[in-house]
Amino acid sequence: MTKLTRSKMLLKLFVVLALFVASTFADNDPNCGTKGPKPSQRIVGGVNAEPLEFPWQGSLRYFSPTAGWYHTCGCSLINKRWVLTASHCVNRSGVVDPTKYRFVGGEHDRSINEGKEVEVGITDIFVSPLWDPDRIDGDASLLKLERDLKLDDEEKHLGTVCIPDVEDLDKHAGKTCIATGWGNTAWQGTSPNILQKVEVKIIDQATCASRYAIVNPISSRMLCFGEK
Repeated sequence: MTKLTRSKMLLKLFVVLALFVASTFADNDPNCGTKGPKPSQRIVGGVNAEPLEFPWQGSLRYFSPTAGWYHTCGCSLINKRWVLTASHCVNRSGVVDPTKYRFVGGEHDRSINEGKEVEVGITDIFVSPLWDPDRIDGDASLLKLERDLKLDDEEKHLGTVCIPDVEDLDKHAGKTCIATGWGNTAWQGTSPNILQKVEVKIIDQATCASRYAIVNPISSRMLCFGEK
């Protein structure tokens, strides 16, 4: 299987950690998953998202002594004080330093300031105890913001994402979901400045495991989606 085939098969491998996340936040925010005011047309192959269309989408910034603050990963707001991101984004060579990260909500075009951005520091980072960088398993971490976001007041343009039911991942197979972020839009391509979105189908674990086995074993905590 070529790299190009694998990338088409799995546009993204998302790790769901039921014990780590669901046990910490048993109930979703009652307003979670509420999209922004200007959703656009059906997605075909990936397009620019509208400003604030996905109000839970955040940009995780990292500080480098040479480059300053820059976007390093996407993240999701799960309540007014906590953010979910990937462990590989915050565990650099085994070092986790919350002072080098900042959350930016309301981000759309990373190249300009559009006036809706909310930037907040990080006080604590909790890397999943299941994180295995060699197998890309347990790739999720919780970030605690330095203050509560004012989701019912001047920061109400931000919102929270819903944590899915993960007791039986295969029951979601075949459903359509939306992937968002500033990641590469093509194999070995460049990262766009404007937030992207794409519709993808969730793939059952048996199919995912058989197609992806030569690259990385698929655990019971992983949910695959993309093209078969």
